Amino acid sequence: MWFNSNAPAAASLAAPATEPFTIKQRIPLRFDLPLPLARRKPHGLGLALGQAFDPFQQALADLRLLNHTRLPTDKRFHDTERFAQALWPHVSTQLRELSQARRFNRIATRNRLELFERLLCTLIGAYQLVFAADYEENRSPGARTAIAALRILEWSRALQRLNALRYRPLSANAWQTVNTTFFALAALAATAEHLPALDALPLPSDAAGLVDAQKIYLAIQSFALFDGYSWPRAQQGFIDTYCAHIVAGMRLVAKIEDGPEQRFVHAYQDSPPALAPPTDDTPCATLDFRILAAAIRADRRALPRARMRLQRIVAERRGRRVRLPVRRP
Repeated sequence: MWFNSNAPAAASLAAPATEPFTIKQRIPLRFDLPLPLARRKPHGLGLALGQAFDPFQQALADLRLLNHTRLPTDKRFHDTERFAQALWPHVSTQLRELSQARRFNRIATRNRLELFERLLCTLIGAYQLVFAADYEENRSPGARTAIAALRILEWSRALQRLNALRYRPLSANAWQTVNTTFFALAALAATAEHLPALDALPLPSDAAGLVDAQKIYLAIQSFALFDGYSWPRAQQGFIDTYCAHIVAGMRLVAKIEDGPEQRFVHAYQDSPPALAPPTDDTPCATLDFRILAAAIRADRRALPRARMRLQRIVAERRGRRVRLPVRRP
């Protein structure tokens, strides 16, 4: 691994502890939600994977039925969780295989990716129904509320990576869902709760497989900051790996600060991090990535030397010796 997360330039900025981001008052959600009308009971939900001729088409149909069925919130949550747990291994496998593929079968792969995009958007909508029901009842945040918000962010992150395989950024609606969900969770002071992760994409979860919503949110923002969708498919995962090695590389700061290594996000933002904060009183935060930028600069300076060391190791293994150039004062 060529990068050095402990490089002097990065260390010159003291890495403050990552604090949970909170806001003082609740915000209206403004979600574009499916409208549950029917009272039919969804049947076979989450069991269709492997039973139908096209299991993902069947899964999409089942999930749409769930979203348009009136159910108690607890029932909806457990059905959605069961569905998500069945779907996640298939999504992670597809993401891994497609990111490593040198060539796509254009038509077949495009159709499959579009189907997965619809499936993920529908699943995110299912969790939005759960989160909105709890949030709008003004109840104190429980495990169900926090997990529903975490799942919205986790699946939005998977959607971001899925779109990147076709070199496409998140849609405006997806960005607004991410930002509104996180700021609403911040109003509940629940952004740092450690909860069970779906754990299919690289992320700094702990040994017990727990993660908090703030880490997921920052991972989504950092991928956008690096324009990850413009990277070669096989290299897109490096963004997560690199950022995970920089302690407190990106922080959320409640006060508005100004600087070249800062961007802004707000509760209803429908785009990646912005260069300027909103001009009204919409809840807003500063994305401070000075430590991350310092680490990148340090690693960039160290890269030529690291390449030379690698060449020497390879040459010595082949039975030749290569002398490194001496840097003169």
